[in-house]
Amino acid sequence: MLVSCGSDKTSLPSLRQTFSKDDIIPFGTKVAYNLIQQTYPQNQIQELETEKEVADFSYDDTGFFCICIARNVFASKDEAGSILNYANAGNTYFISAENISSELLDTLGVSLNGIDEYNDDWSSLKNTYLSLSSPLVKDRSGYGYFFLPFLNSFTKYDPATTRVLGLNEEGHPDFIVIFYGKGKIFLHCAPGAFSNYFLLQHSNYKYLQNLLALMPATPQHLYWDDYYYKHNSPPSSGSGLRVLFQYLAMKWAFWLSLILLLLYIIFGGKRKQRIVPVLSPMKNTTVAYTETVSRLYLQKKDNKNIGEKMITYFFEYIRNQFFLNTNHLNEEFIDTLSRKSGVPKETTAALFKTITDIQQQGVVSDQQLLSLNKQIENFYKNRN
Repeated sequence: MLVSCGSDKTSLPSLRQTFSKDDIIPFGTKVAYNLIQQTYPQNQIQELETEKEVADFSYDDTGFFCICIARNVFASKDEAGSILNYANAGNTYFISAENISSELLDTLGVSLNGIDEYNDDWSSLKNTYLSLSSPLVKDRSGYGYFFLPFLNSFTKYDPATTRVLGLNEEGHPDFIVIFYGKGKIFLHCAPGAFSNYFLLQHSNYKYLQNLLALMPATPQHLYWDDYYYKHNSPPSSGSGLRVLFQYLAMKWAFWLSLILLLLYIIFGGKRKQRIVPVLSPMKNTTVAYTETVSRLYLQKKDNKNIGEKMITYFFEYIRNQFFLNTNHLNEEFIDTLSRKSGVPKETTAALFKTITDIQQQGVVSDQQLLSLNKQIENFYKNRN
């Protein structure tokens, strides 16, 4: 059983794709956020969280760098114009999302083939890869993990103003840069590549490091756009019908539905009794979900990797709950942790001996992994 960090109870990890910089679940972006901060130590990352902050941006200076990682970037017309003005003034905007609104893509002359890699089709799980193809990056090896395949790609763009910087596993562009005015707009359609789960696999953190090498080296200001991760639905500026009528297919579907509704009222109004719908019994998908997560983490039986992930989450818990530095696991650290947590020193020392053994060994047995999990659970149960 896997341990859920920061809780007294054990549970399977959530596979919800939040892409939040504050989440340590598999598809949060806490690892990416920390790596970006380490890459730009001279900059304090500033956050954009409201629609006004996105739309009313200042372009007085140049050299700004803004990063946006979300499942969907449904920018309104005003927001898309703000992003374009931002780039035109000489700044850099990086977007990674499965779906990007047409208000932005159409202006840039780009088409996105969105397969929706997180469509919960668990039968498609496989080892999937992506790579960087820029001549400025020396390491062009593939970076992969075991999950739903990277299939999203850009199918249309202007070669005169656009360069391909990355490819998915089928060799189609999934990362491009558009030179717009005095600045640049980077578009990336595989946000899963910035998730905690992806970056902690093997040496996948180098994918982000090499990607950041293509970005401004010394930006004047660094922004993290949190607005679109919190707003995953299409923009609601104006009336609902106005948003609906922006898309021709949706417009025809609306009028057709309205006509069918009127016909139903006219010809079906004489019915004496409503049709009683047949309700299908609810399906229990708990077993299937459990098997999926188990296969996701254990299909390669990489006990060493699983153990390291458990230790990483446990150390994060210690830092957040007891405000202790986990870089030096000495006698003084064990005494302090035992005193703060209320767990006996002997129990605490035995747990960290198991952790040290697993970190130093190249191969971890099933018994060692189970022992580590049992000791961590015991620590949670006995702390104050």
